[in-house]
Formats: sequence, C-alpha cells, structure tokens
Amino acid sequence: MTAPETMQGAGDSGRLPPVWNVRQRDPHFVGRDDELVRIHRALRGAATPDGAVGARGVGIVCAAGADEAGGVGRSELAVEYAHRYHGCYRLVWWVDAQTPARAESCLLGLAAILVPAVTGPGTTVLRGLWAELARRADWLLIYDDVDAPLDLGIAAPPDTGHVIMIGRAPEVGRLMPTLVELGDLERADSIRLLRRHDTRAGEAEAALLAATVGDLPLALAQAGRFLAGTGLSIAAYLRLLDEWHAPGTAEAAEAAEAAGAAGAASEASGGGGLPRIVATSRAWLERDSPATAEILDGLAFLATAPFPLVVADGVDVIGGELLRLGLVWRDEAGIRVHPLVRKWLQAGLGGEERRRRALRGALRLLTLAGRDLHDGAEAGHWSHLTRLEPHVRAVSAWMDTAGPAGAEAESAEFRRLTLLVVGFLRRSGRYEDGRGLSGPVRCRWARDLGPDHPDVLTAAVVEASILLDGLGVDSLGVDGGRATETGFGGAPAPSAGPVPAAGPTGPAVTAAAVTAQMLLMQAHSRRLRTLGPDHREVLVVASSLARAHGEIGDRGEAVRLYRDTLGRQRDRFGPDDPDTLRSAHGLGDILARLGEFAEADVLLRDTHARRARRCGTDHLDTQTTALVLGVALRGLGLPCEARVLHERVLAWARGQLGYEHPQTLDAALQLALDLVALGEAGRGRDVFTEVIGWEVFGWFDEPPTGPGTSVPRWAARHRTEIARLWSGG
Repeated sequence: MTAPETMQGAGDSGRLPPVWNVRQRDPHFVGRDDELVRIHRALRGAATPDGAVGARGVGIVCAAGADEAGGVGRSELAVEYAHRYHGCYRLVWWVDAQTPARAESCLLGLAAILVPAVTGPGTTVLRGLWAELARRADWLLIYDDVDAPLDLGIAAPPDTGHVIMIGRAPEVGRLMPTLVELGDLERADSIRLLRRHDTRAGEAEAALLAATVGDLPLALAQAGRFLAGTGLSIAAYLRLLDEWHAPGTAEAAEAAEAAGAAGAASEASGGGGLPRIVATSRAWLERDSPATAEILDGLAFLATAPFPLVVADGVDVIGGELLRLGLVWRDEAGIRVHPLVRKWLQAGLGGEERRRRALRGALRLLTLAGRDLHDGAEAGHWSHLTRLEPHVRAVSAWMDTAGPAGAEAESAEFRRLTLLVVGFLRRSGRYEDGRGLSGPVRCRWARDLGPDHPDVLTAAVVEASILLDGLGVDSLGVDGGRATETGFGGAPAPSAGPVPAAGPTGPAVTAAAVTAQMLLMQAHSRRLRTLGPDHREVLVVASSLARAHGEIGDRGEAVRLYRDTLGRQRDRFGPDDPDTLRSAHGLGDILARLGEFAEADVLLRDTHARRARRCGTDHLDTQTTALVLGVALRGLGLPCEARVLHERVLAWARGQLGYEHPQTLDAALQLALDLVALGEAGRGRDVFTEVIGWEVFGWFDEPPTGPGTSVPRWAARHRTEIARLWSGG
C-alpha cells in the first residue's frame, strides 16, 4: 500500500473515498495552512519497511485563553483536512463523540458498511470492525466534540490508521500524542474571510470590522453571513453594532447580559464580538420578523443535536431568513445551530416575556415536527422519534425550572408528543432514559394540572410499565427496604411497606416493581373514582396493576384481577380490541409462570392468532405473544414447537430491534432453554453467547449501572434461567 505522505496531490482528484461521511467543506475557509501541514506531518509518520503507515493521532484543541470564547474553527479545520487529503485514504469516517453512546452509534454505522456479516451485541460488532481496520492502514477516523471526559473503551480503534480528535485540551491530551492548538486568525486571513462573504468589502473596512468583532472564525463568519444576507455595507453594519449596543438601549442591555454570562475572560480574549454579533442578528429579526425571532429563540431551547426539517402548509418553518443570516445551517441530518450561537442566544433570554415567547417557539417547532406521529407507533416512526427525543428532553428540562411561564406555554400537543417519546423509549428498551423523562414530567404535570388530569395518570401508567419492563434497584432510591419514590403531586407517595418476599415461583422483588405498583394503585383509584369500573382507561390501568401484582409475587391477586379485567374488556370492547388482547397476553404470561401451561397455551394461541390478524405477524405485540406462547409449549413438553416459535421471534427481533433489545435477549434465552429441553445444552449455550456475548457473566451480584450496561443488567434479572441453562436443565 502506498503511504499517505507520497500522495499529497491525490486530494485534488475530486473523487471521494469509497467509505466517506464527512460533511461538505466550508467554501469560505481561509488560513490555517501551518496547522494543516502540522496535522498531516503528525499523521503520516514514517513508513514501515513493508510500506504500511504507522498509527498516528492528532488532537485539535482551543489555544489557552480561547476556550471560553470558542469559535476557533476546530471542526471546520478537520473537515478541511479531510477534503484536502482525502486522496490519501479509502475510508474517512466522522464520529460524533459528544457522548460514548453517540460515538458507538456512529461506529456501528461504519461497521454496517465494512463488516455487514458481523452480527451480535454492539461490543461484538465493534470488535469485528476493529479487526477489519487492523488489517488496513488506509483509514482516518475523526472524533468530534470530545469536550467531556471520555474513556473510549470499546470505541477505541486499533493502531494501524489515523485518528483526529476534536475537543478540549485536558481530555484530548490524554488520548492523542500530538496537539494542534487553534486561536485567533491572522488579521490578513480575517480580512480574506470577510471579503469572501462580502465581495463588495474593501480591505480597510474589512480590517476595521475584524478588529471590532475579533479574529475568531465563528465571529467573522457570523458577521460575513449577516452582511451577505442583508446586503448591508460594512459601514452600515458597524453603525448597527454601535447604535444597538449604545448605553441605555434594550439591545445594549441584552448584549451586556450575554457577555456577562461568559465572564471577563471571554471579553479579554476577543470573544465579546460573538455575543454582540448574535444579539445584533437577533435584534434585526425582531424588528423585521418577530415570528422568525421567536423561532430562533425556540431553537436555543432545543438540544445540540440536529433538528428535523419542519414544513407547515408547504413552507419551511425554520429556513429562509435564519439560513440567509447564517444563524442556522442545514445538512442531510437536519437543521443545526452552532453550540456557541445557541449559548449566546440562551444568555440573551432575559425577562419573563422573552423566555415565555422562546418556550412557545420551541414548543411550536416540536409539535409541528411530531404532528403526524400517533399512539402505538411502530418501527416506521422510530427513526423520527429518535431525532425528536433529545429535543423533547431538553425542552422538558427547561420546563422543570420555568415555573408559571412554562405551565402557561406547555400545550396539550406537547404533552402528547412527550408521552409518545416516553412510550418509544420504553418500546426500544431504553428504560433508564424513559424513566428519566417520565418521572419529572409526571410530577410537573401533577403540579401544574392537578393529580387527576388524564395526562398525569397516563404518564404514571407508562412510567410504571417502564419500571416493570426493566429497571432494577440501582435506578431507584431505596432505604431500609422501603421505596422512596414521589407521588403524583411531588410529595412522598404512600408507603407500600416493606418489600414483600418473592412468591414461591417468582423472582426476587425489586423496588422498581413496588414503586410501579404504588403508581398504578393511585392511578387506578383516581380513574375509578371519576370514570367508573367499566371505563376503558380504568381497565387499562387495572390490567397494568395486575401485572405489577404478579411481579411482586402476589400472583393469585394478579390472576384474579386479570380475569376480571379481561372479562369486562371482552364484554365492552370485543375479543379483538387491542386493550383486550393486552390483558389476554398478560393473563397467559402469569399462568405460564404459575405452571398452568394448558390454560396458558389455549389463551396465548388465541391471542397470538388475533394479534397476527389485527396487526400482522411482524408487529411487536404479535412477536411478544409468540415468545410467551413458546414458553407454555415447552412447559407442555413440546420443545420442538417452542423452538420453531423462538427461532422466528429471535430472527425478527435481531433484524427489527437489534441485538441488545430486551425482546432479542429474551428470545435468545428461551431458544437456548428449548435446546436444553431437547438434550442439546451445548448448542443452547452457544446460541445464548452468540447473541448476548460473554460480558453478562460476573455481574450477577452487582450489575453495573450507566449507559451501555443494559445487557449485563438484563442478565442479572435472569440469573436463575441462565444458571439453569449452564447446568443443563
């Protein structure tokens, strides 16, 4: 293989590498030639005798004193390097490393291209990716936004290729052998940058503007885009900066507040230019288009992740003026606001009325983006919900501290979208994220709307379902065997007493199940009091409460409540109603756990057939019932039939939900137990470890917490079945 240092002209060919996901280069990029050369020299290294290139890594960081001001163009420099030297590589991949989860997701996307045949848990797939990269030296990975302490762990690549890491010096310095520090541009480059944006500008006036706003690329780019978007001359723009920031004006107060948020260090380093520029652009919008200014303020409340394109009545809600002024930009992922622009917009949100309008803008964007979603949305909607979820979480966090302004701004449509996101997190197996959103939302709504409001009660039911589906003791406050969760109004919930002992055939009770039971008992009591015993919503809660009874070991009460609820639902709504089928599935599940396999088999066969007719065989609910039906069949001494069902469920779950979804893990475990029953214990253990991996072992006593630990925690909840698998029955 030809070493990159011998191919410096290859980047001019115009043909991008076969594997590439880097965004378009900035057409206005100027300067940084010395830094680009330093990066290239540090990466290319010396060729080994066989012609391969030794591993090299470079970190791009802010120079001392530029951190707070920011906007030095770290990411833009990496983009420019990738485009300028792309001919040196056959693979260049951009990794969003703001969090370990995002980094892993980006790398799994690369693995799907390079090693599509490697399947299994994320850790297994990444090992396959690293094995492939270890065999080649023609690749460059660019980790962006490493601004928090990051232990790459499984996301750390092999040492055969090149890595660029963009972030803060302390964190990146621990990981990269070479650092390239960026600060202000040279004044000549600042002038060139401004004149590229505004070709009318003379050198002297461009120099004056550069001196006024500072020589940081982001501040200059924002000023240049404003000039290009408005058609103002530099002289007129400078007058605006002076007039709108003169002492005593509202704009001056806003800019001072924004600048004060960064502290004196920012001003001393020249960062004060960016808040002035952002405040001026925002004031321009306020004068000419208040509705657009409200949308811009709303974007400041959203997360840093890309926001979907929003079209209402054929009109792009976010584009237009905001794009022309450079306050947002658009790429394939959606609409983006630079984090520092977002920071200064937030800093300028002074006054109750301004914050209230900003919240309204954010809520309008979110409700428009989610208007076509519906309750029970399946995988077809999951990609859109995935994009909206960080923004719903960000706005909800603002709502928690907004007080009356938040209560006034929050709409029924936003509450509906929030419940859809929580339901999506539950269905996708992200239980901790789901509860992290649902708990504060439930308490806030109870405070603002009252404990009997339908949305409060729905939030409680969904939260309880999340708890029953997968959260363990580590996720709750537990003191002396008592759950310490809050109730509907934010006050401590009535104590459930000591955690009861597990039933004779049930697992150990977790604080999660007890808390879920308390939430459901309160929700059932409140709905029963206002709606009556046969109302649909009352019966929905009763069905969930029956499940909670079963999880805490009171399976006799679970069966009684399931039978009563199922009978009422069949009479009122018919046997094919989704809520009826949900209760039928729950009763079949609890009967199978009690060893009543014959009755469970009849009930689950009927439920499976009805769900398949109603929703299709590929629906999550249909597959869930098939999973439990297989358990009943094995209990009846029909492991061959159980095996066929569980193989189908496992294949479906792998393809639709991924290897780490609880449905996939459950199907793999049940298929392995089928094989044990068929006398193929060794094959069963192979199936289990092929899907789930070896990492689950050793965590049975103290399962880990935090992101990326869902599989070991799942294994800890199924230690009895896994032990049976390893003992051969």
